[in-house]
This record gives sequence, C-alpha cells and structure tokens, in this order.
Amino acid sequence: MQAFLDGASVSSPGPELSTEVERQFPHLAVLQADERIVAIHASLGFSNQEIARALRRTEATVKRQLHSALQTLGVRNRTGLIAHNCRLR
Repeated sequence: MQAFLDGASVSSPGPELSTEVERQFPHLAVLQADERIVAIHASLGFSNQEIARALRRTEATVKRQLHSALQTLGVRNRTGLIAHNCRLR
C-alpha cells in the first residue's frame, strides 16, 4: 500500500496475495477471505472488472463481495476504504 501511495506501479492483481501484502492490511482480518482479497485489490486501485478477470470471478460476484466488505468495515465507498486503511496503518 505504501509503495502504491508513493507512486510505485502496481502489477495486475492475482488470485492469491502474498503474505507481505496481507500483513500490510491486518485490520481487514475481520473480513472473510474472499472479501479481504477483493477489498485489498480495490484499495490498490483496481477496478471491479480488473479484479474479476484476475480472480476468475464474475464482476457481479466482485461487486457483491466488495459491498459486503464495505458494510462490515463501516465505510461507504472505495475512498472510505482507502481512508480506513491509511488511518489504521
């Protein structure tokens, strides 16, 4: 996340996240695994379509999982998700 905020390029999301990436988002541990993966990718700036393609899910599934993650975290949108991530780092 910090590398992304510092302007470093981020490669296309993959179906599995590295342990290092997961460690940068410990506050997302309250989410189910699928929701956490989608929320992390959304936090890194990937669109629903990009996430769906990379994770081999439908865009509707990604939208549902992201919506559920946002509700669980008590934020309204992607901007709120990013702010939430930055605040808890």
